[in-house]
Amino acid sequence: MEYTVLLFANYCKCISIVDKVSLIMTTSHRPQVLSAFLLERLMTTPHHPQVLSACLVGLLLAGCVSPQGRQATQPAHPVAQASSEGGGWLEPWPDHHESQHESPYVHGFGLEPAFLDRDVFLDFRTSRGPEDDEIELAMELEWALTRRIGLVLEAPYEHLSLGDGQTPSGLGDLAVGLRLLLVESPDFLLSSNLEVALPSGSESKGLGSGEVGGAPSFSAWFNLGNRLQASVQVGTEHGFESEDLELFYAGALAYSFPLDGQANSDSHDHSTDHSPIGLTSVMLEYTGRTVLHGELDGRDTAEVLLGLSHSVTQSWVVRGAYQVAIGDEKDFDRAVLVGLVYHF
Repeated sequence: MEYTVLLFANYCKCISIVDKVSLIMTTSHRPQVLSAFLLERLMTTPHHPQVLSACLVGLLLAGCVSPQGRQATQPAHPVAQASSEGGGWLEPWPDHHESQHESPYVHGFGLEPAFLDRDVFLDFRTSRGPEDDEIELAMELEWALTRRIGLVLEAPYEHLSLGDGQTPSGLGDLAVGLRLLLVESPDFLLSSNLEVALPSGSESKGLGSGEVGGAPSFSAWFNLGNRLQASVQVGTEHGFESEDLELFYAGALAYSFPLDGQANSDSHDHSTDHSPIGLTSVMLEYTGRTVLHGELDGRDTAEVLLGLSHSVTQSWVVRGAYQVAIGDEKDFDRAVLVGLVYHF
């Protein structure tokens, strides 16, 4: 319980840091002011991983958002502004899948996005390792409750082929998450995520962790222009009983284009603002993990992924990807992913 309270307290510290970042973004024309604030926090605050993650995301924001870029776009809507004006948090979710500058929101494979949506994901993944192979069928529900508050539910079903000949299968660990949209502008989004994993999978069969886990993180989305966008996520995973601690980080680039000229204004129903028919996105992702505390202390793993998604209708998207592990430490060698996305 004490560890859980500490986790929540540090998560609240992160929110306060991001709140201050939002105010600086809207009142200062110099990214140096933001950088100075974050560096001061890094030097005066104990280096808990959540606080460190918040500062790292903020420093990235300071380096990527120029004064010219802020003047050219509409002002951001930070937490303090939304709260003081009474708008944002309880406003209805706007049914759209693109920014105000008509840049489509592309959901990656290996990281949680900064935007809110109403989607159902059904993904099939098969991976091969040095000794064990795995097949996973996962369903994920993302439900935007309001303009700034969303819920995420995840339910995986796994089948393992172990090196000793055993083939256990069953439900994995269920997860429920809360996403808060903290900063919103036409070219930049910043959200906080808090996910809790429930030990529904069998630990003895290798299908689950056997304990409740928490994963606070921050996600950012950037519209880079010319049909190009970037996403990043930084966070930590905690085992409440074992006190295992792992840092995870991910980055993605996505390039979107109409296939055969299909994704145009004629085929795009702006009354619902769902994905245009024929919209195709190519994604390049990097994901990494570092064990900070536990039996595998200091272990690093990383993967790269090349993916493709295509809007068959305004509500249905098909997608696929190929992923390979890099580095000496590996959880698997390679993996293939195919999936369906339903926008509602």
